[in-house]
Amino acid sequence: APEPKPEGSNDSSSSSSSSLFKSKMSAQLSEIEAEVREAVTSQPLKAAKDAGEAVKAVLDEGEKLVVVDLKVATLDPEEKDYDEYLVTDFLRILKETANLTDAEVYFAPDEVRPFRDDLREDPSKRRVVVNPKFMVQPIEMDRAVTAYAMWPLSVTRLRKRACVTRRYPWPWALFLEQRQDEGYVRVHSFKGGDPPSMKTVENAILDNVNPNFDSTDLSDLLR
Repeated sequence: APEPKPEGSNDSSSSSSSSLFKSKMSAQLSEIEAEVREAVTSQPLKAAKDAGEAVKAVLDEGEKLVVVDLKVATLDPEEKDYDEYLVTDFLRILKETANLTDAEVYFAPDEVRPFRDDLREDPSKRRVVVNPKFMVQPIEMDRAVTAYAMWPLSVTRLRKRACVTRRYPWPWALFLEQRQDEGYVRVHSFKGGDPPSMKTVENAILDNVNPNFDSTDLSDLLR
């Protein structure tokens, strides 16, 4: 995310504030890098507290419909590696951090009509949707704000792993795997608050790995 320009650049207090801001942003970036490493191994508990803080920040701004989207096998009821105990711990930490009740959290909803009926019944209720599984997204979800997201990806043709992230108020970003055991580095930030399309993600990966790569057919780039 771009840094705000400190006012009064010659003022020592402004310089101190700028240094503190940079230090805080660097620490947050390190935290996200650690969470990316956990996400790609489907052990995302480190992300639960930060997801809760991001959700709370969005709710504090008056939003009523918030999304947390972690595309990892252990948090996906449709995957063989689904871990119910891990999900329980993740949701507990999320709710405690964001001060949410059980009734305000919707985990992996997949039926559109019951969800829409619930929205109509009480439009003022806070709702945090974790890992939505709708086959067809309800139109009401268009106004939802994604507070936190982790999308691990295998870049099969380039033999790299990547992860698309969102941690409000930071923009959506792309992290790419470096050489073995060197972790992940943020290489691109996406404009706007909406989730980037896979085509946009693919192009960002190519731009940062090999700009000369033939991108005419990307159908098997990501897995």
